Amino acid sequence: MDNISHETMWKAVVASDPAYDGRFCYGVKTTGIFCRPSCKSRPPRRENTLFFPGPAAALAQGYRPCKRCRPDALIPPGEDLIRIARLLLDTEYDNPAILAELPGRVGLSRSHLTRLFKQHTGASPRQYLHTLRIHRAEHLLAHGTLTGTGIAYAVGYNTPGRFFAAFRARTGLSPRAWRRQAAGQEETP
Repeated sequence: MDNISHETMWKAVVASDPAYDGRFCYGVKTTGIFCRPSCKSRPPRRENTLFFPGPAAALAQGYRPCKRCRPDALIPPGEDLIRIARLLLDTEYDNPAILAELPGRVGLSRSHLTRLFKQHTGASPRQYLHTLRIHRAEHLLAHGTLTGTGIAYAVGYNTPGRFFAAFRARTGLSPRAWRRQAAGQEETP
């Protein structure tokens, strides 16, 4: 938000000042909509207004773009949306439904999101999440006391069996064997 004070942003919203477009956007708590500072809609009440550094931040908080001023047109194609998608995956990897929710939360179709995600990261959202979950599981195995089943649920798998299969496919070891190896012990047959 370019170190703009909230008071200055509020004045820009009330004045519908186009000079601030692209520098921040604002959301209205009561409607769940976000706008450009220059939006010609009636200004919201001050206590119902939130300020965001850009459209991507407003989208990440669950706000939808105003159909009148189209603040989402300020988003560079793909890059900000993929940053949001990665942030959601990084912070909600333990949510078993995150892959199903992701396209709607980012505002893209599943196929378009997958295409952009691969273009920017080299992996699909599913592959990215899978790698993230296994890395988190390795950390928990090396530094925690949770059982393999507990870790399965903690990193977002619906069933321990899926976790064990995914872990073995990725590391070549069972979670128990990996924990022993990480601790410097040899697995006994």
